[in-house]
Amino acid sequence: MKKIVSYMKGLEWLYFLIFLILVYVQVFLSLKVPEYMTSITDTIQQGIDSPTALVSPAVQMLLCTLASVVCAVVSGYCLSYAVATVITRMRGDLFRKIMSFHLAEMKQFSTSSLITRCTSDMEQVRMFISSGMQALVQCPLTVIIAVSKMQGYEMWTNAVVVSTVFLAVATAILFGFSIKKTAKL
Repeated sequence: MKKIVSYMKGLEWLYFLIFLILVYVQVFLSLKVPEYMTSITDTIQQGIDSPTALVSPAVQMLLCTLASVVCAVVSGYCLSYAVATVITRMRGDLFRKIMSFHLAEMKQFSTSSLITRCTSDMEQVRMFISSGMQALVQCPLTVIIAVSKMQGYEMWTNAVVVSTVFLAVATAILFGFSIKKTAKL
């Protein structure tokens, strides 16, 4: 991971920062939607016949959803751009490394093996970075914002915190196993 981060330059860090900000806004807006649903449900249960009492929270809910989708698309673009640039640099370095091999070293590898290494492995790194970063950023942010919104609901807050700790420990253990396994390769 340190090696991958070393390929990031100024513009990629800027795109990554924009990605983080947009993911935060996306998660915040996504967690606003249930509040508007609660408002609409309460209005209906109270028997209020005013259409504006229903339309106003419905429009706000739709605007939150639309803004969340826009944030998701733009954050996905920012992350994809940064990852594509990093992978391009990595491929260039790999190509230069392969071209620096001596003839004796080149005979140890087949052409198809080198092509596979240049495409398949880089594609796996790209998928790991893009999918992994989305999950590593969005999931904890969702939990943090959700728990902060649940203040006052002691039982539910405790249940969410306990389940989050369990999932975090399980993920850390599985991640540790996979790192050990890939380090041997």
